[in-house]
Parts: sequence; C-alpha cells; structure tokens
Amino acid sequence: MTEFFNYLNAMTKDRRKNPRDDVASVIANATIDGKPIGHLEAMSYYIIVATAGHDTTSSTAAVEAASPALFDEAQGGVRVEGRNFSHRHCCASSLIR
Repeated sequence: MTEFFNYLNAMTKDRRKNPRDDVASVIANATIDGKPIGHLEAMSYYIIVATAGHDTTSSTAAVEAASPALFDEAQGGVRVEGRNFSHRHCCASSLIR
C-alpha cells in the first residue's frame, strides 16, 4: 500500500505542475469553493477510480458461472434467431459485453 500511495502522491505533484487531459489531473487540481481539495479527498478519489467496476465485474462473473446450477432454463442454453447457443457461449458473450 505504501508504494501505491507514494505513486499517487508523485502523480498528484506532477499533475499539479503539468496538468494533462486526464482524470488524474482533474483530481489533482480539483477545488471546492475555490480551495484545493485535501490530500485525503484526492487519494480517496484516486482509489475510487482505480477500483471502479470491480464489484460489477465480479458479481456478473459469479452469477453467469452459477446460473446453470441455479436456473433450469439456463442449463439447455439459449435459442436466438433459430440458432442454439450453449450456456458457455452465452456466459462468454455476457462477460465480454
């Protein structure tokens, strides 16, 4: 964790001196009522951005993998436009989307 925060601190200093067209620059230079956001707030936003989507991705993967065991209709696959698709194919398609 120390290395991660050291990296974020260095990136914040760099983006304050040399803003770019990226989320890190937006966070590093963010203000509230004309005052820069605090260090804790900036680090919190970086962590939110870095971990965004993890819950959705892991939940989707778990449900897709478990659905044949939980739902009878998923065991036989899916029929779309006259073609049969296995559950495995449907899982892969859903996960990629």
